Amino acid sequence: AVLEALETAERAQLISEDRQAGQPSFTFVHALIPMALREGLSAIRRHRLHRRAAQAIEQVHAGAISTGDYAAALGRHYAEAGSAAQAAEHYLRAAERARGVFAYPETISHYRQALALLKELGAGELPRAARTAMTLAQLYHTVYDFDRSQQAYQEAFAFWQQDETEHGKAAGLPVDGRRQPPVSRYSKRN
Repeated sequence: AVLEALETAERAQLISEDRQAGQPSFTFVHALIPMALREGLSAIRRHRLHRRAAQAIEQVHAGAISTGDYAAALGRHYAEAGSAAQAAEHYLRAAERARGVFAYPETISHYRQALALLKELGAGELPRAARTAMTLAQLYHTVYDFDRSQQAYQEAFAFWQQDETEHGKAAGLPVDGRRQPPVSRYSKRN
């Protein structure tokens, strides 16, 4: 079925075959074609297709997944599939891989995507969101973008403060989230 669809699309001059390293691949002949196809799909079908694409990448490239080779692509597909937790994991892996080769623009992009997903996941991910924002702040500082660095630091501190408040409420602490020092048998009691 896939082969027939590819041949039909090639005859209609929507795609062209591109042989690289002996592996056939196809590219759209115009940048607007994928956009038009995407807009023609329902949201549910688009989610399902992205999930299937991510699963296919994981299956075909199982050995390379642990090295982060396909992390950015998996992050994008899982994000488009509505799987924020899986997408965040892959974007974080992609960011670390890019950071390892000093590809700072890609690193920043991947961390920003991961941070947006972590925020979407809510209170349970506040500590990771804070660490991710702190890492972003350091990266912005590295590339001399001091305004964004300061904003990212402030966002990280806000996440930590929010996490403290959330944990304080769960532990029955005062609303301001301040923790009381532990009472030991040597502490002076009132």
